[in-house]
This record gives sequence, structure tokens and C-alpha cells, in this order.
Amino acid sequence: MEVNFGKIPFDLVFHHSSPILATGLHLLFEIHSHDESCRAALFINFGGVILTASVDCSILASDVETENPIIRLEDTHEDSVNRLSI
Repeated sequence: MEVNFGKIPFDLVFHHSSPILATGLHLLFEIHSHDESCRAALFINFGGVILTASVDCSILASDVETENPIIRLEDTHEDSVNRLSI
């Protein structure tokens, strides 16, 4: 299988148990969560939640199944985050 992003993604993460791939650029569903580019993504809670971090200094947790935001943390960092980990 080949995936053409059209641009170089900032981050790329695979879901733990479902055929879902998350990047900062290519989408299965779209979350309008950040004012600027999404730089990092991370699946947590057994793949039920995706965390995203942005140049806008926010981190967002979204429900993967419903696509709804769970919590948004503003001004979490002074510089762009390029990786999330737990």
C-alpha cells in the first residue's frame, strides 16, 4: 500500500489496533483544532484518544471514534513541539 501525502508530514503515528494512520497533513477525518500547523500526534488510551500539538502552543485531546474534542490545553509551551510521548 502506498500513501501519497503531497507534502512532507511533520509527524506520523499508527493506531495500536485499527488500520488508522495519523499525520499532521493527511486525514481520515478532520479536526479543526489548531490555529497553526499540527506538528505532533500520539494515540493514547488504547487508541481511543489522539493527542495533537501545534505551533499555536496548544495540545488537544480528541476522541478517535466520535472525532469530538475532549480537552484543549492553551499555551502549553513556548516553542513548537515536534514530538509527543508518554
